[in-house]
Amino acid sequence: MTHEVLFSTHIFLHFFFFMFSSFFFSSYLILLYFIFSSSSSTSFQFSLSHSFSLFLSAHSFIHSLIHSLSFLSFLLYLILDDPPRLVHTFEEKILYPGNSLSLSCSAVGSPLAQIQWSIDGTNNMPDSSRFRIGDYVTRDNRTISYVNISNVRSDDGGLYRCSAKNEIGSTWHEARINIYGPPAIKSMPNITALAGETIYLLCRFHGYPIQSITWYSRGECHIMDS
Repeated sequence: MTHEVLFSTHIFLHFFFFMFSSFFFSSYLILLYFIFSSSSSTSFQFSLSHSFSLFLSAHSFIHSLIHSLSFLSFLLYLILDDPPRLVHTFEEKILYPGNSLSLSCSAVGSPLAQIQWSIDGTNNMPDSSRFRIGDYVTRDNRTISYVNISNVRSDDGGLYRCSAKNEIGSTWHEARINIYGPPAIKSMPNITALAGETIYLLCRFHGYPIQSITWYSRGECHIMDS
């Protein structure tokens, strides 16, 4: 059962309660008319009091029933929602400059998962006509996202990540794309942290093959080719 179906069920139960209450109240008015037209004053007062008590009891029961069913639909709405799960990812690749690269990830989840791409921990992909990024949803509610890069260059190499997220949770996958070329360090962003915190530093580099990566106390990294 999907998010949309459960929401529609919730709305339908409230609409059903409104229609049923209207019908029940109309029937009560018709009953009063027949009692009034065919009863004496004493019997009418008794019948009116008795029928009104029955009306209140029935109305209270229907009201409780509808709200219980509505609450049940809301619980199903929460229980049947799923965090995103990646069902297809990409592997580490080694390419020569000038080749084309195609990466894709697919995810399932309820509500539908949204997939975003990043390189070397940055939130934005390069703004280049060589990069084409898109996504679509299949009939079985699977989100598929892809990155196509034409005429790859050495500086396109890096740690590529696809992240899937919805209202329930998130998950991600990453793998390195290596492109032959001389080693070079990409610019590193400034990081602010409090004393005692644990921070994660990524040496953002491109080039292949790489023999070693050396870190220095000032947060600088140096690499050597083979």
